[in-house]
Amino acid sequence: MPNPNIDETLKSLQSKYESKDYDGVITLLLENKNLFNKGLFHYNLGTAYLKKENYPAARLHLEKSLSKGFVGPHLFKNLSTVKRNISAKTFEESQSLKDTVFYQSFSI
Repeated sequence: MPNPNIDETLKSLQSKYESKDYDGVITLLLENKNLFNKGLFHYNLGTAYLKKENYPAARLHLEKSLSKGFVGPHLFKNLSTVKRNISAKTFEESQSLKDTVFYQSFSI
């Protein structure tokens, strides 16, 4: 039997998202966190933060989503967008001599 609470919440979330009311999406998600599995909750929250250009919060929730087992092409696309916008680089991606010397000093 369908859960009327989740159906109503999903309709409200979709309406808010389509009207670009991302603050409303975030509030509604947080108020109804228990209705969603953890991966989906963090994915949607991360996506809303991405739309608001709050890249650190978006990255946190998108990576939490991934760690909770949520996988999908939109997740990877959003995570890539976030990392590009905050210029997040791992050591392996860095080409600077300063980074190389710094990190190699820890392995000595």
